[in-house]
Amino acid sequence: MKFGEPFDSEMFKFKIELRNPESFVFDKNQSNKFYFYLNEINSLTKTYRNRLNIEVNDKKGTILMLSITGFVPEQIADYLNTLSNVYIQSDLDEKNLRTSNTLKFIDEQMNSIVDSLNTAELNLQNFRVQNQVFDLSQKGKLIFDKLSLLQSNKNSFDLQLRYFSYVEEYLKNKNNFEAIISPSVMGVENPALQEMINQLNLLTFERKKFLFTALENTPNIVMIEEQINDFKKAINEYTQGDIKTTQIAVNKINEQINLVEQEIQSLPINERQLVNIERVFKLNNDLYTFLLEKRAEAGITKASNVADNKILDIARPENASQISPKRSRNYLLALLFGFAIPGLILIIFEFFNTQIEEKKDIEQNTKIPIIGTIGHNETQSDIAVYTDPKSSLAESFRSLRTNLQYILRDKEQKVVMITSTISGEGKTFAAINLASIICMTGKKVLLVGLDLRKPGLHRVFDTPNETGISTYLIGQSEYASILKTTMIENLWLSPSGPVPPNPAELIETDKMKDFFEQAKKEFDYIIVDTPPVAIVTDAILVSQFADANIFILRQKYSSKHVFELINSIYDTKKMTHMNILVNDIKIPKYYGYGYNYGYGYGYGYGYGYGYRAK
Repeated sequence: MKFGEPFDSEMFKFKIELRNPESFVFDKNQSNKFYFYLNEINSLTKTYRNRLNIEVNDKKGTILMLSITGFVPEQIADYLNTLSNVYIQSDLDEKNLRTSNTLKFIDEQMNSIVDSLNTAELNLQNFRVQNQVFDLSQKGKLIFDKLSLLQSNKNSFDLQLRYFSYVEEYLKNKNNFEAIISPSVMGVENPALQEMINQLNLLTFERKKFLFTALENTPNIVMIEEQINDFKKAINEYTQGDIKTTQIAVNKINEQINLVEQEIQSLPINERQLVNIERVFKLNNDLYTFLLEKRAEAGITKASNVADNKILDIARPENASQISPKRSRNYLLALLFGFAIPGLILIIFEFFNTQIEEKKDIEQNTKIPIIGTIGHNETQSDIAVYTDPKSSLAESFRSLRTNLQYILRDKEQKVVMITSTISGEGKTFAAINLASIICMTGKKVLLVGLDLRKPGLHRVFDTPNETGISTYLIGQSEYASILKTTMIENLWLSPSGPVPPNPAELIETDKMKDFFEQAKKEFDYIIVDTPPVAIVTDAILVSQFADANIFILRQKYSSKHVFELINSIYDTKKMTHMNILVNDIKIPKYYGYGYNYGYGYGYGYGYGYGYRAK
């Protein structure tokens, strides 16, 4: 289709106009198809009603502010303006409905007598022309005036009877009582009936208002229906009584008319005929004139009706404001969620994470000082400080070696025991490399394998394990025979030896004490590797010979529950000179110390090195 070309179908008709032909550019890559959605009227009405917002300017105010949300400002402005106009027009139509029914009723009554009036007028004219009688005698005028007055009163009562019949028929056949004609319009002066009909009108309006938002079987509507039925019965009973009363009055007037008609018989025949013809003419003419007056009054009332509401300011598209998306709110929500969601994840992770992650996890759970940290071993060797002495890992062991000097201040304090709570935390690795880094200063160091249950040191140094501490303790080997040299200068090894059936009992013998006394005489430092304390009691038994006891905790491996055990050992003094060594630190600066940053441990000393972790 071309722009401006009309499209016509069974459902709708339209044409598309191009607003700015100069700025329009046809893009072949874009879709130029238009789609139309046919909405069901009830669902569409509910959609608009739910989006419509009505506000009052204050509690006692009479100004309503209408607003609605939508995607096209022009569309929602048209909707609000149309809604306002339809509301005002419906209010005016409701006001005019009763007046229109009144006019319709009067027109029906006038149509019923207009033929009779024309016939009476023609008869009167023909009689006067044919009989040359144009006026009545003095006696005839008196009788005619008396008869006209009675007939006028009868006409008034006849109109009332017609109105009462109309009310009966209306109540019987109609359900909407807003348009019922008021009695005063038809000259029925009955305040009680007028009040009941007004109340019936109000109740009908209330029912109509509730039906917009509620079902017919709701309590409010049921109660209004009951009140409407009560008023219908009351009006019907009242009308029946008025009909009887009015009929009695009509019968009396008819009696009086009969008496006057007897007087007419005394008049001459021509005059008597003229009186009867003029009486019929005047009867219809007066009734027609009365109805014309009432019709004019109803027409004036209809023309003067105005709506109770008016529009103060129409809806304009330029007054629309964007409510969605709100960029500032979206940015704020994004910022909040950006912090809240990761924060919540971290909190949940922290709650369920029982592993030791950072320095504060140790400081918050124990009073035992931290003697140092060991970085992650990037090499494949268990003797990392020997294979790569310039690495950051080697530097961390140098820091540990320095810190030990502040614990082993006496020359006789030479024994350092290294243990852990469970297997896999790196106690053997720490013992080997600590002994190796001390040897590099020229000190004679003995590395003792007192993990009699699971020997491992001999594999690292490729040393036979047929003789060792276990064979020495049972008297099968001499002291000198269990001292093995290693590839590292100044480092000797005492392997564990074959696994005995009773390691704890062997450690408690005097031979163990003799071993350490003799070793102290020959070596500057004795580094002891022991089994985990959470599994067996061997380490606690060995600790009596140690001058410094070091617990190994491994980052992201050791559980926070181990603090219950080591705190119990510390508080009960089963071990003395206890210190914590953190192993396998993978992230630089994670604990706030090590490698290329300062380290502060329990004694208050700080050390810094210019190395970067691999």
